[in-house]
Amino acid sequence: MFFRFFILFFCLFLFGNDSYDFAKRHYEIYKTSLPFRCNDNLTLTALLNVGDILLYKYVVNDTMSKPVSKFKDKKLKEYIKELKNIAIKNSCNDKVILKLFDLGIKIEHLFYFEKAKLLFEFKMGSKECSII
Repeated sequence: MFFRFFILFFCLFLFGNDSYDFAKRHYEIYKTSLPFRCNDNLTLTALLNVGDILLYKYVVNDTMSKPVSKFKDKKLKEYIKELKNIAIKNSCNDKVILKLFDLGIKIEHLFYFEKAKLLFEFKMGSKECSII
């Protein structure tokens, strides 16, 4: 797995001569792996490249152990905070994503319920990685 990401990073670095090309190549490579199941409740379903922004679309589904759509306000806010922290941690530990941030690319994470209702969204860049 590490080798795959190293090759990906090397190819993106070698052939991407500006931030838009780098983001586009990242999009083209990763979109072929979709949908990607992140955990029992979360699936990355789409990756869109819009100029210097990469949009990651996730679907949050209910399971017997975690019926997210039935969470009350407080528990839902805690779950949203947990998802956001995981996304930030994973992004900030990914060398390819850090390179994207260095080039001025932003990432927007969009989390939807299964029935296409937006749960929450947030944008991130290098600033979020400097906080952790």
